[in-house]
Amino acid sequence: MWECFLPGELIIFKNGEIVYSNKRKPEEIEPKIPTGIELEILRAVRRAPHRVSLREIALKLNLPLEEVKKNVFSLLCKRYLRQDRRDRVKWHHPEATFFTNKSRRKEIDKLLKILE
Repeated sequence: MWECFLPGELIIFKNGEIVYSNKRKPEEIEPKIPTGIELEILRAVRRAPHRVSLREIALKLNLPLEEVKKNVFSLLCKRYLRQDRRDRVKWHHPEATFFTNKSRRKEIDKLLKILE
């Protein structure tokens, strides 16, 4: 996701996420923890026995494909999801498939358990 810098702004990134800005309030910096639809997508992907396509996620959650794409992109940027490297389509294609990032599965399980 593209971020516009404010004039004279200094931004520090860590793993692709803004961790500091000299011009933004902390609440203006995108939260790192998934919320709302992102959590529902994580739940659907985490519970699936195999990789899950954008189309399958949209159908399972009864959401428009464009809404799912936007939220999957956010989860990719936050490194909660990964696209399967066997895919021959770009991430935004309806048949693109995803799974949870192995290094974040404990964190994901904890987040999902809190919300149940």
